[in-house]
Amino acid sequence: VSAAWHDLLDQGWLELRRGSGLYVRGATEASPLHELLRSTLDAANRLGHHPDEVLRQLSAMVHPRPSERVLVAEPDPAMREILLAELREALTVPVEILQTGSQGLIVALTTRVAQLRRSGIADCFTLKLRSIDAALGEPGRVPEGFLISIVSRSREILDSSRAILIAIGAQPDAVQQVDAREDGWRDRLSLSGLIVTDVVMASQLPPGHAARVFRVIADSSITELRQIVTPKETATA
Repeated sequence: VSAAWHDLLDQGWLELRRGSGLYVRGATEASPLHELLRSTLDAANRLGHHPDEVLRQLSAMVHPRPSERVLVAEPDPAMREILLAELREALTVPVEILQTGSQGLIVALTTRVAQLRRSGIADCFTLKLRSIDAALGEPGRVPEGFLISIVSRSREILDSSRAILIAIGAQPDAVQQVDAREDGWRDRLSLSGLIVTDVVMASQLPPGHAARVFRVIADSSITELRQIVTPKETATA
């Protein structure tokens, strides 16, 4: 054991302080690089970024390996369809559902990342949620006697949109939720002065209705993804 201590002392991992004993050098004298990385992690944490996300970004910067495919990890079928639609609209690479054995960049909403890590998927790109103002903005003045109708197959979109609309000034009794999974959902829109819907349902609304599309993914995440993913022909050129 004594020989092992001497080896560590010789290699600089330990230091002997007179009257105090042995100390791990790195625990008491952090290098400038260590301090820089620590401050970077602290700053990223204050902005809401997990250390794994910082590590992934640094790795991509030092050893660029553009992904040719995006894989969506989302347990709810309706929300998964919305994420697929938004990403396919914004990116030029294939966007698919995450399946066993799939190869590509795994993405998930920030509210799902912790669950993914518990399931063993540590390397995951976090899709930030769009801010309230960017997602809906002001609902506008709705003529008296008309409704704001929220149309979606996603329960999460229906509930969050209603809460947001009420929070920014809409009257609770002037907001109705229309579950597009139910038969006859279009018939419930006849008195609507404004329709809030997701990107999937926007193309399925009856004509003649003013609609505002609720987009889930923040613009910053789309911009970052465009820098990471590369079409196959470009990546292999």
